[in-house]
Amino acid sequence: MNNQYSVDANIFITAWNVHYPPHVFISLWEQIAQFQQNIFLIKPIFDEIDPISSADKKLSKEKKHEKYPLKMWMADNGFVATPVSDSVNDASLNLEMEYETNNNPKGANQNDITLVAYAKLENKKVMALLDAPFNSVSGFKVCSFGPCRGR
Repeated sequence: MNNQYSVDANIFITAWNVHYPPHVFISLWEQIAQFQQNIFLIKPIFDEIDPISSADKKLSKEKKHEKYPLKMWMADNGFVATPVSDSVNDASLNLEMEYETNNNPKGANQNDITLVAYAKLENKKVMALLDAPFNSVSGFKVCSFGPCRGR
């Protein structure tokens, strides 16, 4: 059973800021950190999570923790950006044409499509808070706060 997940930024952002704040759900975030080796964040998705502005890159680690708590928690727990290969970019362009994301996004942007292309090529499950249109793409599953759907 493949328990590796290609995770969208909105999963972390929404969980951290809305549903499961770390000051309340400490043990949940500890468990997520323990499984970080099974969680893949492609670079464009990783960059969406609590991005540190160029002006703040020189801040002390303590100040960064105050201003960018989610990004710093991720760094402290070994989460890294997974590079996007040429084959993933090619697959992403094919999906983009199929789902017409340039003219009619249907709820997905380019980073979402690249995430799905990566998951499909690397045999990962997608964790995202987007519903359609990707449930119909064969070869991967879309998981959210409910059960995984797809093929």
